[in-house]
Amino acid sequence: MKYKYWLHRMYLSNQEKWNLLQAFGSAERILGAGEEELEDASIIKGDRLQQFLAQRERFDVDREYEKFQELGIGLTFRMEEDFPRMLLHYANCPFGLYYRGTLREMNLMAMVGARRCSQYGKLMAKSISTALVQQGFGIVSGMARGIDGISQRTAIEEGGYTLAVLGSGVDVCYPPEHKGLYQDICNRGCIISEFHPGTEPLKEHFPARNRLISGLSTGVIVVEAREKSGSLITADFALEQGKDIYAVPGRMTDPMSKGCNRLIKNGALPILSVEELLTDIGEFAFPTETIFHNPIMETLEKENLLVYSCLDFYAIGLEEIIRKTNLDLLSVLSSITDLEEAGLIKEVFKNQYIRLT
Repeated sequence: MKYKYWLHRMYLSNQEKWNLLQAFGSAERILGAGEEELEDASIIKGDRLQQFLAQRERFDVDREYEKFQELGIGLTFRMEEDFPRMLLHYANCPFGLYYRGTLREMNLMAMVGARRCSQYGKLMAKSISTALVQQGFGIVSGMARGIDGISQRTAIEEGGYTLAVLGSGVDVCYPPEHKGLYQDICNRGCIISEFHPGTEPLKEHFPARNRLISGLSTGVIVVEAREKSGSLITADFALEQGKDIYAVPGRMTDPMSKGCNRLIKNGALPILSVEELLTDIGEFAFPTETIFHNPIMETLEKENLLVYSCLDFYAIGLEEIIRKTNLDLLSVLSSITDLEEAGLIKEVFKNQYIRLT
């Protein structure tokens, strides 16, 4: 964890970090790699490589990791079991996520909307959030004023699960008046962020936050939005990610409904009743207990399944595979050959393997 934390802190893109990890097999090896080795990997080059080397030199891994541990904040990485698997399907998947609370794998619906919402918007947010929770869905949103906060507060009051994605560090409550909601979500749901602890909620962070809100969800519901609302950014990400978008229609003279009405004109599904919404999302929502069911696992023979199960999305060496499976060398090599031919695993460098699915 210490070395992955170090890699997460480096000024590299999510994809660069992931590519380095696949190339070198571990964050510790990246930390110890020489300039020539890094150049040969052809992942970071030129000025970016020099900037990385300078930052690596300055970064005191032991001291910084000890300071992080004292915060009591969780950290999960995209190759780990508790990382939200919905995000693995999308470009620019976070390399790591900080969190406070409990990460759970379940169907989540995103609910977003205006900060300065109307009484009708508040009523719709409460009604929809209540119905979704009663159907077994969790609510994911941004803990913002207005629709976001109302939807998440309602989920908690109904005994449901809610996940808040912040555009700041998970230790920074924003907006400040949501301190009570923040604490309740920490206790009964989860707060997550890809921004490091202590990061302030800057305006440029919110599009990145919105892509995660959409990415974590089964679908996105826009309850109320002006024509240029930030909620529409979340809807744009949902469109790119192939998610269904729902919008609550409103009067054409109401500025708070212009964004939703335009979404509907452009193809979003209108929410004409809560009952109709529940029927519709029931057609594409995965059952909670099988959301990450993998049919591949059922088709593999016993020894191949053992080898496949001990691999992950980062490189694992042959010796470790033998140790984990308790199989002999020839059996492991035979299974590796079968799995490679099936396109399920790949040798990324000599005797180091990763899962492809």
